[in-house]
Amino acid sequence: MNKAELIKEWQKAAEKKIPGGLGLEKHGILLETLCDVIIAELLGGGEVTLPGLGKLKVKKTVAREGRNPRTGAALTIAARRKAVFTESKNLKEALNA
Repeated sequence: MNKAELIKEWQKAAEKKIPGGLGLEKHGILLETLCDVIIAELLGGGEVTLPGLGKLKVKKTVAREGRNPRTGAALTIAARRKAVFTESKNLKEALNA
C-alpha cells in the first residue's frame, strides 16, 4: 500500500466514524503531520507507542567487522542508530492466528 492508497483507505474508515468526513486533502496533511511528530520524537531519542500496532524506538548498534560480498575484503561497519519496531501482543496474535 502506497501513501495515496493509505490516505484513501483512512478516509473511508474515518467517514464511518465522522459524519461528512474530513476530505482527502486533510487526511493527507494529518498523515504528514503524524509522521513529522514521530520522526521528531525518534530523533530526540524517545519512543512512540502506536495503540494496537506496536512501538517504535531508537536502538544503538555497535561498530563491527563485516565483509564486502563482492570482493570478500574485510571492512568495519560503523556504529549507528536505527529505528526498530516491536509489534504489540494483539498484532502478533492476529498475524499468527
